Amino acid sequence: MNSKLNLAVAAFGAVWSSTAGTYVDIVNPGFDTIESGVATGWAKGSSAWRAERGAGVNGSGGFVYDTQVAQHGPRPSQAIKLKPGRKYRISAKVIADGLKVDRPTSPAQGMTLLLSWFDASGKWLGELVAAPGAKGKTDEWQSASGITPDIPTNAVRFTLEPYVCGMGVGKGRIDDVVVEAVEMKVVETVTSSAYRGEATEGTVRFAAAINWSDDFPKEEQTPYFIYVGKDGSHTEVKGEKVPCGAIAELDISAFAEGTNDVTCIVRAGGKTIGSAKMAFAHLRELPKRRAWIDAKKRLIVDGKPFFPLGLYTGSMNEEKIAAYARSPFNCVGPYTTPNKEMLDVYDRYGLKIIYSLCYAPEREASYFPNLRTKVKTFAKDHPAVIGWYICDEPTLGRLPGLLAWRKEIEELDGGNYPIWGCLCVCSDTRHFLDVFDVLGVDPYPIPTRSVARVTEFSREARDGMFDTKAMWNIPQAFAWGWLGRRENKGQRAPTKLEMANMFWQMIAGGANGLVAYSYSQISDKNEDIDDKYAPFWNKVCAAAAEVRAYERVLLADGEPPTLQASDSRLVCRAWRDEGDRVYVLAVNSTELPLKASVTLSEGFAKMLHPEFGPAPVFKEKCLEYDLPSMGYVMIRLEGRL
Repeated sequence: MNSKLNLAVAAFGAVWSSTAGTYVDIVNPGFDTIESGVATGWAKGSSAWRAERGAGVNGSGGFVYDTQVAQHGPRPSQAIKLKPGRKYRISAKVIADGLKVDRPTSPAQGMTLLLSWFDASGKWLGELVAAPGAKGKTDEWQSASGITPDIPTNAVRFTLEPYVCGMGVGKGRIDDVVVEAVEMKVVETVTSSAYRGEATEGTVRFAAAINWSDDFPKEEQTPYFIYVGKDGSHTEVKGEKVPCGAIAELDISAFAEGTNDVTCIVRAGGKTIGSAKMAFAHLRELPKRRAWIDAKKRLIVDGKPFFPLGLYTGSMNEEKIAAYARSPFNCVGPYTTPNKEMLDVYDRYGLKIIYSLCYAPEREASYFPNLRTKVKTFAKDHPAVIGWYICDEPTLGRLPGLLAWRKEIEELDGGNYPIWGCLCVCSDTRHFLDVFDVLGVDPYPIPTRSVARVTEFSREARDGMFDTKAMWNIPQAFAWGWLGRRENKGQRAPTKLEMANMFWQMIAGGANGLVAYSYSQISDKNEDIDDKYAPFWNKVCAAAAEVRAYERVLLADGEPPTLQASDSRLVCRAWRDEGDRVYVLAVNSTELPLKASVTLSEGFAKMLHPEFGPAPVFKEKCLEYDLPSMGYVMIRLEGRL
């Protein structure tokens, strides 16, 4: 492993720590007590599972998975006791004796350990799969581990299970199961709304991710932000408590020029119980960068605002690139690390690329040296590149390595491009604030969940990052059944209306870019589905074309009026362009008709009819909507009163 990454992984305690006495009680965690093929304390599971003496580490007891028919049958399980609101680390020793899985490149698939949590009615609330799973043929035992998000406060039942992820066929073994509470720092990190902690003027939002101490009542714990003022003295401002920590809106004209620390401390019981800091630069002029994020969370490329509108792709030849370039999309996303010649092709067709630098420590020897060479020799200066993709749905266990990899990327590219990452557990967002400049979330609700999941993800992610960073979110443009996973056969793709609704929901929820998943699924894996390539591709392009038509509006830099919706299911957002025209987007985030109103902070004399969607009733400072299922509408207001 690269020394920088190795150093970060070794510094586990710098991010979180496990302390003595925090191990969770597990009956027979090493599977050493066995009677008639059943491990004491564990449910037996299906016929694919057996407890066996000699199958574990150093000849101890262990659980064996052995089947030639992939199955979803019951697994060995044990109920354990955990505390809601806490985080836990799970780990086990695993080995594969010839185990085939659906997706061998997925770190989680293989022989592993599963922790699940449920509410009082038995409803599943979440789970954690330890990684990397053991697959294929491994000569030695390896460790699989993971860290949970905050356990929900309504979780009451918890189960621990040996698990084979990926519909495994063959044989694998597991031993030495451990669950331990994770202790987080009281003040975990400090961040700001200023890109890379640099600003020349204006108000900047400072935020701190805080894990309130169990030693004091929360109401007695008070956050403060401390900065260096113009005269060199330290100024202390009380922070406002918010769900994930604390914030403070500060005018940086009061800051000393140059780079100084902004510190957040938490006091309780007459003493400081936690602190963290960030370096913040009050500058006369911002550094010159090829691509960066401005104060309105817009991507600026070569000095001009750019709204990324694209799809995830695999490797693309020139023929595919040419066809893609005829669509409304203006960029492509991961998972590709093309050579210079292919980047030249993207550039020739007018397409931008978010280049994949996904953190993958298990591929350090084969992957990272070549990746570093590509970045240093051509990617960091190529006109087609607009950013880096650093992580794809990481678990908390990958945080130390990601922090080090992000630092190295900045050294490799000279800080010239924004770093984008995708999270699928929105409650983890606050822990990854130092990893990315731009966040993406991927709700993928169709067909088993409501489209309202899109707004739920957007809101939780914005809260988790204290609304300090841009979002390039990831709409669903695939069918679960296309993925080749046997458990998802027959699950349909979104309709055009569902896709367009998801696109606009994300934008109304604060997205400054959209990169849908995925072009590879549309073009390569649809031989056995009802929607063949051309019809579905046309639907995706139709949804994207609506967004592209309003690109100028989405990049407007005027200060819009504030909006207040009468119903949280109506998602809305406003923009003001250079002609003082205001555009208001409203989206029904549900499958049911919705009547709701939006109140504006200022009045207008005139409303222009929308290009799509039913027009609301207009009353100077109020818009009254009657939207159909998943309906959405953009209107224009003129003549500020």
